[in-house]
Amino acid sequence: MVLLEGVISIEREGETYELDTPLSLFMAPRGQPVEAIGPVDGDYLAVWAQETEPQAGQGVNSMDGQHQLNLASFAGDALARDFVRRLAAAGYGAVVERVSVDDRDWWRVGISGFDSVDDAAYAADALREAFSMVSPWISKSN
Repeated sequence: MVLLEGVISIEREGETYELDTPLSLFMAPRGQPVEAIGPVDGDYLAVWAQETEPQAGQGVNSMDGQHQLNLASFAGDALARDFVRRLAAAGYGAVVERVSVDDRDWWRVGISGFDSVDDAAYAADALREAFSMVSPWISKSN
C-alpha cells in the first residue's frame, strides 16, 4: 500500500501500522512478516499507477463524459429493466431511456459518461462479449 496523501491506519494480525508520510510504502506479503515502512521508489510508483489508474481509451467513464454507449433497445420496459439489473449485478451503471423511432416506442439501455469514442468502444468490446450483444453503438450524450 502506498500513501499518496493524508493518513492510513492498517491493522494486520492484531498490530496497527500508521502511514502518515506522503509516498510511504507498506508491504505485507501473504504469510510473511510486515516489511519496514519506507519511501516508495518513484519508478515502481509510475508502473503501479499505470496498473491502477484509468487509461485513456480503455473505458474511462466520468461525470462529465460526453459519449454514450447504447447497448440494446427493447420493445418493452420490463425486458429493458431486466437487462439493466443484469448489468448492475456485473458492476455496470446502465439506465433505461424511452425513445420513439418511426412512431414506435423503444426502451433503450445505455451507459453514459464516456470521455471519448475510444473509451466507449473499449467498453463496448468488453460488454459485447460478456453479454452476447450484437451491435452496441456510440452517440453523443444528451
